[in-house]
Amino acid sequence: RVVKAGGGTVCLEVGKYVLQEPVKIQSRAGSVKLIGKGIASQLETNATGAVVIQGRDIVLDSFSIVCSGDITSPQEAVRVTHSDLVRIEHLEIVVKSTDRSWAAIGLVDALKTLNVGGNVVRAPIGIRSGRNDQGDGGAGLADLRIENNEFDCAITAIAFAPVTVHLLLNRILGNRINGCSEGGLLLHGLTTTGFGLEVQ
Repeated sequence: RVVKAGGGTVCLEVGKYVLQEPVKIQSRAGSVKLIGKGIASQLETNATGAVVIQGRDIVLDSFSIVCSGDITSPQEAVRVTHSDLVRIEHLEIVVKSTDRSWAAIGLVDALKTLNVGGNVVRAPIGIRSGRNDQGDGGAGLADLRIENNEFDCAITAIAFAPVTVHLLLNRILGNRINGCSEGGLLLHGLTTTGFGLEVQ
C-alpha cells in the first residue's frame, strides 16, 4: 500500500516477525521507510534473505534481522539492486551460518548514494558486491558510504568483486572489523580519473 501511495513509513513495533519470503521494497518504490523500535523489532527468516530493495529514497532503520542461513545457494540478508538514495542504518544483522555464500548485505548492479552506517553485522561476509560469492554480475557504486559499523565476520567484512566500478568518491570510514579469516577488506574493481575509493 505504501509503494502504491507513492511513499510512506512502515513502523515495526517491538516483536518477532517471521518471514516466509523477503520483504520486497521494489516495483518502482520511492520514499519508503521501514523503521523499527531498536533491535527488539526483529525480522526472522530461514528463507531467501529478509529484505530486497530496488527503488529510490529507501530507508531501513533501527531493527534487527536474523537469518538462519540454512540455504546454501548465494543469499544476503539484505539485497540492494538498481537503487538510488538508500540508507541502511542502526540495524543488527545476524546470519547464523558459516557458509561463504551468505552475506549480510549484497550490492548488485547500479547503485548511487548508498549509506550503510551504525550497523552491527555478524555474518560470514559483511558486505559484498555482485550477485554471489563469486562476484558474478558485479556492481557500479557511486557515492557509497560505509561508516561506523561493527563487523564480526568469519570470512571478510567487505568484499568488492573484480567487476566493481567505483564512481564519484566512495568511502569506507571508521568501521570496527573482527574475525575475517580471508582479510577484513577485499577491495577489487576499477575506477577512472577523478573518481576513487577512500579507506580510513
